[in-house]
Amino acid sequence: MLYAFNDNSTSFGGSVVDRQWTFGDGQVASGMSVRKLFFRKGDFDVSLTVKDNLGRAASMARPFRVHPIDTAEVKDPDFLALSFADMAASAPLGGLSEADAVAAAQLLISARRFSDAALVFEAVLTRPNAKPGAELMAAVLDLFAGPLEAPDRAEEIARRVLSRIPLDDRTAVQTLLRKGRILLDDLDRPGEALADFKAAALRLRGDRNDALSRLALIGQGDALRALGKAAEAREAYASAERIPLPGAPASKPYDLSSFALTVESHLLSRQWEEARKIVDEWENAHPTEKLAGYSSVLRARLDFEERNTRRAIRELEHFLAADPQGLYAQQALLLLGEMRLALGDGRSAAEAFQKALDSFQDENVQKQAREGLAKASRLIAGEPK
Repeated sequence: MLYAFNDNSTSFGGSVVDRQWTFGDGQVASGMSVRKLFFRKGDFDVSLTVKDNLGRAASMARPFRVHPIDTAEVKDPDFLALSFADMAASAPLGGLSEADAVAAAQLLISARRFSDAALVFEAVLTRPNAKPGAELMAAVLDLFAGPLEAPDRAEEIARRVLSRIPLDDRTAVQTLLRKGRILLDDLDRPGEALADFKAAALRLRGDRNDALSRLALIGQGDALRALGKAAEAREAYASAERIPLPGAPASKPYDLSSFALTVESHLLSRQWEEARKIVDEWENAHPTEKLAGYSSVLRARLDFEERNTRRAIRELEHFLAADPQGLYAQQALLLLGEMRLALGDGRSAAEAFQKALDSFQDENVQKQAREGLAKASRLIAGEPK
């Protein structure tokens, strides 16, 4: 059986000069692409060592299964991704440029080596006279708030950098905006988030960037909505809408009916990323519509489906704080009850269902609220749902 092995490893700050393959039967080979003839099926070890012109080396060993067929051409992307990441991790971190640090960390993240990626970022951020750019700061905050599930750490890093490092205006504004979103969406601290969005808007005065100005105003509206200040939120959203969009998105989901149908279609197909993109585009184009609540319910459903239940609950709570009797409040309350049930919080779930029962006379809402209350009561009593 003939198999092909390929490697495209990159050396950050240098160039790859040597690749050595070692197979479990003792044979060795060199080169970017090699072919290996196996005379029997079974499991074999395959290792790759990559060296660059700076004397750095990265190695990776993996088991490889030879299938019982005559010939095959096999490329193993996971094997290659790990060899990229190892070369990135082996580089002396102090010598990486900012662009190389971002690239190295992205490869480590793709290999799900989140802690190693964090070390790369920390090494760059803690250099003497460090002055990180917008791309690096965005990557750092996204890593900690996302895969590492440490939004409090992300917020602390952003606060530390903003207070100690003289950033250029664009980087400072984007960092403030990202920090504000973390405070609002992940940490549920809308008052502090509002301060960050206002600080970002203040830094944009006199050097107006339409895209960032819209985001700052939308962020203010979101924070005010979470604080239950619907009138002030509407004013912030309206100000954002008066700033022209920098470019219409490709899908242009600006008609409410087509927007709803498209998102529902993606939800039914479990295409979460596509659905979220359309919701993001819709809310960016029509921020005032957030107060109506439909996109909030959709966003909460998306988060719930992706098992980010606490974030989904916050989204619904922020909407209900601004408009507890709104058009979509009944849906929001029922969904909120189901999410609290999923977290095992029977008392909070019962509170949401009872509020729906007391506030809305629709027959279907009443039925769902009673069913939810029954589930919550069993949960509180320690019985199976």
